[in-house]
Amino acid sequence: MARVIIFNADDFGLCPAVNQGVLQAHAAGPVRSTTLMVHMPGAGEAAAMARRTPTLGVGVHLTLTAGRPVLPPEEVPSLVDAEGRFFPRRVHLAGRARTQEIEREWTAQVERFLALGLTPTHLDSHHHAHAMPEALPAIIRIARRYGLPVRSPSPEVRAALREAGVATTDHYIGDFYDRPRVSDPGWLVERLAQLPEGITEVMCHPAVASPELAALSSYNDQRAEELATLLAFPPEVLAERWGIAVASWAAVRDGSR
Repeated sequence: MARVIIFNADDFGLCPAVNQGVLQAHAAGPVRSTTLMVHMPGAGEAAAMARRTPTLGVGVHLTLTAGRPVLPPEEVPSLVDAEGRFFPRRVHLAGRARTQEIEREWTAQVERFLALGLTPTHLDSHHHAHAMPEALPAIIRIARRYGLPVRSPSPEVRAALREAGVATTDHYIGDFYDRPRVSDPGWLVERLAQLPEGITEVMCHPAVASPELAALSSYNDQRAEELATLLAFPPEVLAERWGIAVASWAAVRDGSR
């Protein structure tokens, strides 16, 4: 069996600095897949970039822990604070969030994505919110409705998705995150050398440094370090050195149809 890798750049649409980083990682690095936050300040710009870049697969980065909901806050009261904003962490939603409200909000986010003129490759979520017990049934129903695969951040989520007939990758690497790993190409070399057969997703967060990004996310300078490391691994290097093919989530989506 072949070894295939998907470097998925999360947070597309968060702000222009992230959008620029994603496009750079696509143009000169291994990123062929990204996921869009449809309700964030850079979403319109990101969608326009994606429409001009058909080689970049784009999925939906479903969100419960950043910004404001797409639906009116009064329609999803279990998901928002007194100001109508999403809570910043999953812990605030535990035992509070209603599955029906999550499904309605995430469906609205998918519909906004479609309204931007894009065809989704897959679904994942900010802070892995879809792994929450309140959210997993919601994303499974949405994935089946739209015919989309879903990220598996854990073996338990992978098993639940497959039991429900939802496509996903064979493996997942989620620890290409924060220092020292993101600034150490040697760490990534070790993971690539040991990559198993099948399709593996690597989560990443490339961006260029900017004050706007620093105001939006505590994970900011590290994103520029991620970008620099990713640019050292263009697809031809992965193919020649390790025999690894680079793909987008479209390979998972289309292979399951």
